[in-house]
Amino acid sequence: MAFGMIVAFLVPAAQYEKWTLPLRTSTGAGAGARHSIGTGVIGGVLASTFLAMIFVPVFFVLLTLATRTGRRRTCDRSAFGPCGA
Repeated sequence: MAFGMIVAFLVPAAQYEKWTLPLRTSTGAGAGARHSIGTGVIGGVLASTFLAMIFVPVFFVLLTLATRTGRRRTCDRSAFGPCGA
């Protein structure tokens, strides 16, 4: 499951990097502006991807722990069917 989560972050970022790489490697008229835009976009995508890989699992664990503490699920015996159904 952990591999699937990493792939879910990395594949879209890699595809976006692939499609914005021509901005970084452009030549000719206006190449300076394209280099600046390409560098900013590629750096931003890389930074946000690695930050998301760190913070999303941390927030998931924190929210899971916050919702589980102090509340225990009770089973209503008067309901139809077995408990937990």
